[in-house]
Amino acid sequence: MFAVFDDVISLDDCIVLKERIQSWYFNCLTENSKEQLWNWKRRALDVTPEHLSFENNSTFERNFSLDLKAKEIQEKTFLKVKKLIETRCNLELQLESAELQTWPMNTDGPAHIHDGYRSLTDFNSLLYLNDDFDGGEFYTEDGIIVRPKPGRLTFFDGSKVKHGVNEIYNGNRFTMIFWWKKTKFK
Repeated sequence: MFAVFDDVISLDDCIVLKERIQSWYFNCLTENSKEQLWNWKRRALDVTPEHLSFENNSTFERNFSLDLKAKEIQEKTFLKVKKLIETRCNLELQLESAELQTWPMNTDGPAHIHDGYRSLTDFNSLLYLNDDFDGGEFYTEDGIIVRPKPGRLTFFDGSKVKHGVNEIYNGNRFTMIFWWKKTKFK
C-alpha cells in the first residue's frame, strides 16, 4: 500500500512546524557542522504526544521550551493525520512515534527499508512542511517519486517499500514523520 494525500494541514501550520524544527536544529549546531549533517540526534526532534508533557524530563524539555502554539498544532496534526489515514485506507492505527526532521543541504537518504526497532511498526508517513529547496524528492525502488509540497502526506509500509530521499542541493528540507502500528483492518 502506498498513498499520497495533499493539503492535509494548512500552509500556516506547516510554517509554524517548520520554524519550530528549524530553530531547534540551528540551536543544536556546533562548530563541526559537517558532523551534524548525519547526526540524527541533532536532526530529528521527538514530538510523540506523550513525550511533550512538561512533567516529562526528556532532553527536549530540558533544553528547549516548546511554545504552546506549536504544541497545539502538533497535537491537532496527529489527530488529523490519523483520522485521514484510517478513513481513506480502512485501518485502525496507533501512533508509535513522531519526529520533526531536518534534512540539511547536501544530505540524502539512500534507499532502505526499516529494520531493527522500526520493523516493529507497520506503516509510516511523511508530512512535508516546505518546498523552498532543490532536490530532496522521496523515491521508492519501484519508481515512485514524490516531490515535497507543504501539507503533502505519504503513507506506506517502510519495512516492505524500499525508499529514500534524493540529495538536497539548496536550502533545507523539513518533514514530520510518523510511525504507526496497525491495530486492525476495518
